[in-house]
Amino acid sequence: MPMIETIRFDGRTISEVRKKFRQWYEDNRAKISIVNEYDIERLQPTTLPGERQHQLHGHGHQDVYTMLVEYEPRRS
Repeated sequence: MPMIETIRFDGRTISEVRKKFRQWYEDNRAKISIVNEYDIERLQPTTLPGERQHQLHGHGHQDVYTMLVEYEPRRS
């Protein structure tokens, strides 16, 4: 039975997420077989208790996009 693993790519922009995925794929192409690539999605902002919603948008470093990829490690 194949072992399917999942990796998540997060970024501030869609292009940043794509770049991270491409780099990971280039680095691992010989060792993996992609099973499923999910669409890039926009994350819903979350607030911590006592924190106002607009405070989160002021942080430029917050990841707002994500993409999941399912893959199987190739057997040697």
